[in-house]
Amino acid sequence: MSAVPHGQLENFYEAAFVGLKALDSRAGGARRFGPNADARWDLFKGEMKERDRLDLLIRDAAANHPAAFAPRCIFLLDGLAEDEPFGPEWPGPDAALALRLWRDSHASAPSSLGE
Repeated sequence: MSAVPHGQLENFYEAAFVGLKALDSRAGGARRFGPNADARWDLFKGEMKERDRLDLLIRDAAANHPAAFAPRCIFLLDGLAEDEPFGPEWPGPDAALALRLWRDSHASAPSSLGE
């Protein structure tokens, strides 16, 4: 698997986060964000961190929307199964980026593509 440059990796996570918020907004229920989602995460997370939560949410979204959320499609990563969005060598977001995204997660979701 080829390495994804750090700037592109950060852009991917920022865009995926906005996409996840838009999916939540469109569904009419806060499945991924908000107090109920935070409470479920607190019960589930164990030793996992915010970066793990972000990857789990992206992995879930990639099952139904691979062209938008699966790095194997976005970055044309070779050698991955159709149901594997990341692969074992995927670096994931750095801790600072994940913390920043979760800190901002309570901001309202964009209501249009222009936003």
